Amino acid sequence: LADLAFVSGQHFALRRTPQGFVVVDLASTNGTRVNNRGLSPNLPEPIHDGDIVRIGEERFGKSVGFTFHNPNEAHAPLDGFGAGVTSTQLLQIERLTIGRAPECDIVLDSPTIAREHAYVERFGEGHHSLRAAAGVEAIWVNDIPTRVAQLQAGDVVQIGPHLFTFDGEALTQFDSQGFRLDVVGVHKDVKTKNGPLRILDDVSMTVLPREFVALVGGSGAGKSTLLDALNGFRPAEGQVLVNGRNLYTNYDSFRSQIGYVPQYDILPATLKVEDALRFAAKLRLPSDITPDERDERIAQALQTVDMNSERIRRTRIDKLSGGQRKRVSIAAELIADPKLFFLDEPSSGLDPGLEKKLMYTLRRMADEGRTIVLITHATDNIVQVDHVGLLSQGQLVYFGPPQAAQEFFQVDDFADIYEKIEHNGSAWRQTFTQSKPDAFQEYVIGRQQTKPSQPTSPSRQKRFTPGVGLRQLLTLSQRMFRLTLSDPIAFFVALLVMPLVGILQGSASETFEFVGDPAILGNAAQAAGTLSSNYLPAVSAQIFGFGMGILAFLVGAFGGSQELLKERSVYLRERMVNLRLLPYLGSKFLVFGLFALAQVALYLLILSLQVELPQNGVLFKGFLELLITLWLTVMTGVATGLFISAVSRDSTTAVYLVLVVVFFQYIFGGAIHNLRDKPIEFQSYIAATRWATLAMGTTVDILAQAEATIVCGNEFELDASGAAIDPTTGTLDPNSLALVETGTPACTNRAVPADDLFLPYGNLEADLLRFWGYQLALGALFVLGALLFVKRLDRV
Repeated sequence: LADLAFVSGQHFALRRTPQGFVVVDLASTNGTRVNNRGLSPNLPEPIHDGDIVRIGEERFGKSVGFTFHNPNEAHAPLDGFGAGVTSTQLLQIERLTIGRAPECDIVLDSPTIAREHAYVERFGEGHHSLRAAAGVEAIWVNDIPTRVAQLQAGDVVQIGPHLFTFDGEALTQFDSQGFRLDVVGVHKDVKTKNGPLRILDDVSMTVLPREFVALVGGSGAGKSTLLDALNGFRPAEGQVLVNGRNLYTNYDSFRSQIGYVPQYDILPATLKVEDALRFAAKLRLPSDITPDERDERIAQALQTVDMNSERIRRTRIDKLSGGQRKRVSIAAELIADPKLFFLDEPSSGLDPGLEKKLMYTLRRMADEGRTIVLITHATDNIVQVDHVGLLSQGQLVYFGPPQAAQEFFQVDDFADIYEKIEHNGSAWRQTFTQSKPDAFQEYVIGRQQTKPSQPTSPSRQKRFTPGVGLRQLLTLSQRMFRLTLSDPIAFFVALLVMPLVGILQGSASETFEFVGDPAILGNAAQAAGTLSSNYLPAVSAQIFGFGMGILAFLVGAFGGSQELLKERSVYLRERMVNLRLLPYLGSKFLVFGLFALAQVALYLLILSLQVELPQNGVLFKGFLELLITLWLTVMTGVATGLFISAVSRDSTTAVYLVLVVVFFQYIFGGAIHNLRDKPIEFQSYIAATRWATLAMGTTVDILAQAEATIVCGNEFELDASGAAIDPTTGTLDPNSLALVETGTPACTNRAVPADDLFLPYGNLEADLLRFWGYQLALGALFVLGALLFVKRLDRV
C-alpha cells in the first residue's frame, strides 16, 4: 500500500511465471517504470534481481521505488553482478573474439569496449590464453592488469564493466547489476602547526547498486573530503571497496567506470556544447569507435539530462545558465556510461525549479543502473534519494532513509537538522551508534561488507600502448586549436603582437642598424676618412638583437603563463579518467609552436621592409637562421610560462612572476650590462635572451662588425708661439710646445677585440648550433619543471 497522490488504486502487479517474475502496469494514471524504462499498460515485463520498479513523475518531484530481490537467483563470484547469463564452451573453439562489434563471438554492449577487445585462443591440449587486441591497454585477470594471460580454472576476468569466469572448459558471462560501495573505517588527518588534525573520523557506510545517496552537513563537516576519498581523487585511510575490491589498489580498473562532477566546470568554457562533448568522447572512448557511434553516445547523454536540442548543442558553455552547465557536465560523464557516479553540490546556485529537475534527473539515472553519491546543501528535494548521510565535524552522525532522519533527530523540518548537529558531532555519533542504534544496525552494520585490510596507497599500473598517447596528443591539439579560434578577436590580437612591434621597431631604427653598413664594413680604414662621428656597428647590432630576443621571450612567456591555470579544473577531471601528462603538455607546445612560427615569420617579414636583415648566415640563409633563433626563444618563453602557470595558485600571481622573469632576462641577458668574466655571469646562462642574442650575433657576424669599429676625434697641431730654448742644451724645449685642436675631425678604424665584447660571440657553424643547443636545453629544463609541478596535482 502506498498512500500517495500520484499512485493509482491498483498501480502495478508482480507476478510469477514459469519463465520467472514479471511486472505489469495496471493501466495506471502516471505509469510504471522498471530501471527507468516506461512500461506499456497491461504488458508483462521480465524483472530480475536488483531491478528497481518506480512510480512517480517529474512534475510531482516525488516518487516511490521498490527494489526487487529474487532469492532463487545464483550470484556471481564478485559483488555487483547477477546470475550468469551466457556460457560459452571453449573446448572445440580455436579462437573466440570478444568486443563491441556485432560480428564478435561474444558481444559486449558498452561504449568503453573496442570493436575487437580481446581474444581467447586455444593452444596445446585443452589450454587457453586470453589476449588483449591491439590498441587495448589492458584486460584484468584476477585483479591483475595484463595483455596476455594463460587461463586457469577459477580465473575471474573483467573486461570493462563485464565479468567472466573460466572453469577450465567454458567462459561464463555474468550480468552487471551496478556497483556497490562499502566504506569501512575511513579516516583522514591533516598536518597543522598544532599537530595532526582529524578531518574525517571513522566513517562507515554502504551504498548498494542503483541507490541514490546524499551527503549532507554544514560547511566544514567533511563532505568534500569524504567524497574525494570515495571517488579516489584524494585517498584516505581505511577501506573503500567497490564490488568488494579495494578502490585504491585497483583504481586503474575502475577509471572508466567512475563518473565525477565536481563543483567547478570540467569542460572548456569557450567551446560549444557539441564540440566540448565530442572532444570528451574522443578522449574517453576507444579509438575504433565511429563518428556516428560517438555522436549517438553524445545524443544519448544529452537526452538523459534533457539537453538534447540543436539550440543547446550550438551554444557556448559559458553562455549557458548555471543549471545547464551542470547538466552538460553530467552529460560529459555519461558518455562513457559509468556505473558509479559522484557529484559535489550540483544544485549549488540553482533556483528551486532547476534544483528539483536536476534531482529528478539523478533519480532516473540511478534507476537506470548507476550508483550515485552527491553532496548537497539543498534539502527541499531530499526525498528523491534512497539514503542520506549526515556529517558533523568529520563524523557520520546518521545514515539511512531521509524520512526516518526527521524522526531520529526529532524535528519537523529536515533543514532543522543542520542546527542540531553543527557543533555536536561526537554526541550525535554516539547517539547514532549506541543510544539509538536501530538505523545504524540496519543501514550500516547490516549492509556492510569488509575485506582484509589492504594498503590504501593507489596503484600505478603500467600503461601499455604508445598509440593511446599519440591519439591523446592529436585530440588535445585539435581541442586547443579550436579553443584558440573560439575567440577570433583575441586570436588575431595575439597573432599580430609581434608584427605590430616589428612596425614600431623598424620605424625607430636605421636601415643597417642590425647588419652594419656594407660600404663601411668592406673597407673600414678607408671609410674612416669619410666619417665625422663614431661608428659602433657591433654595439648597435647587439642591442637590436637583444630587443628582438626579449620580445620573442615575452610573447611566449605571457602566452604560456595562463594556459594551465585557466583549465586546471578540466585537467584534473580528465587526469582522473585516462589523461596522460606528456600528451597534455605536448599539445600545448604543438599548438603554441605553430602559432609562434606564424608570429615570428610575420614579424621578420614586416621588419625586413624597414631594416636590412642578413642575406646569409653561417648555416642557412640569414632569414631562416633568425626565424629558427626567434622561434626557439618564443618556445623557451612558452616553457617558462607553462612552468609559472604550474607553480602559481592564481592568474595574478602568474602575471607578477612573468614580470620578474622578464626583468631577469633584461638584466642578465648580457647585452645591457657587461657580465663577462664576473662572478655573477653564470646566472645569465638561464637567461633565454643571452642565447638568442649570441645566436643572432653569430648570424649577422658581430665579430666582423666589431672589427669595423670607427672612433672619431678632432685633429691637433703643435703651437710654437710660446716656444723657448733650453739654456743647458741650446735646443728647443719640447715642454714649451702645445697641442691645439684644429677643429677638423679625425676618424680611425679601431677594431674591438672579441674578448672586449659583452658576450662571447662566434662566427662558425658550431657556434650557432651550440647556442641553439643551449636554448633548447634551457627550454627543456622549464618543461621538466612544469611536468613535475603539474604531476604534483595527481592524487591517484
